[in-house]
Amino acid sequence: MSCSDPAGGQRAAAEALGELLQVADGVPGPLQQQYRQQAAALVQQQHALWTAGPAALHANWASLQQLSLSSSQIVAAAQKQPNVLAINWDGEAKQRLLAWVQQELDLSPLEFLTCHIGYAKASVATIAMRADFLRQHRPAVWESKLARGTGPLLSLLTESRFCVRSGCTKAELDAFHRTWLATPAGRRWGAMPRKLQHRAPKPPL
Repeated sequence: MSCSDPAGGQRAAAEALGELLQVADGVPGPLQQQYRQQAAALVQQQHALWTAGPAALHANWASLQQLSLSSSQIVAAAQKQPNVLAINWDGEAKQRLLAWVQQELDLSPLEFLTCHIGYAKASVATIAMRADFLRQHRPAVWESKLARGTGPLLSLLTESRFCVRSGCTKAELDAFHRTWLATPAGRRWGAMPRKLQHRAPKPPL
């Protein structure tokens, strides 16, 4: 409906989001106007909310709850980064990404969602491998970026011109990648998600 009827899609998304916001405040009964207006403002601010649709908004809200975020934290995250509700955080790839940034960068899920949502689609296999490469072979680059904050560091780790910016060659990085996959870190972070493994084509006989 959102594609064929954008206005209707926006209204439906605002209705669904308004209900979630009202429940988060612990207010019973029919949807109140203040929550409808608050939701409508968020939907207008973030195109992905109404294209996702009401069912996805409910599912994505539930996936945030599975990260142990409270209702008030979800509301705070959505107000700062509305597109957080356009993403399903229940998948293995997202779970591994959040686990890595928490373990390696000391970022809680809430901190990542409110401050670094732009990296939500990053491949944890890529950023984990590049991070280990920098720590082992370009420690000065790692320390300088980390000193500037997690934002600049994540920017480098996801940069298409990573080799240029970190001062290495593609051959050097590829060689490290091959050996890294056999290490404990490589086996944990570099492994293909199970769903993708199931979809991988079988090798020819």
